Amino acid sequence: MGIIEKSIAVVMLPLSILIILEEAGIFSFDLFVDKLVIGAILLIGLQVVSLVFSVKHQGGVRAMNIVIGVVLIIPALIYLIPALNFFGESLSLILGTMMFVESVYAFH
Repeated sequence: MGIIEKSIAVVMLPLSILIILEEAGIFSFDLFVDKLVIGAILLIGLQVVSLVFSVKHQGGVRAMNIVIGVVLIIPALIYLIPALNFFGESLSLILGTMMFVESVYAFH
């Protein structure tokens, strides 16, 4: 992964840890904006950037890249479009976990 993906991951990793700790009731930290909105936008942005660089560096997008990107974008889209939210309160924990996994993967 390139420097742009790693830069997004640098922001996503601590943000995901804050979201997970807040959902577990261990720690609470208030920001002037919603942490989950920022996380959802970053998660979508990371996947879009990954697909763009896949086209640029590999000459095309493989089907597996698209499948993985869609699977990782689904929780973010569900959070950003409230009509799709059928998870309830657990969506915050799901989104935080997906952000954590994706940000750790972006550092490899």
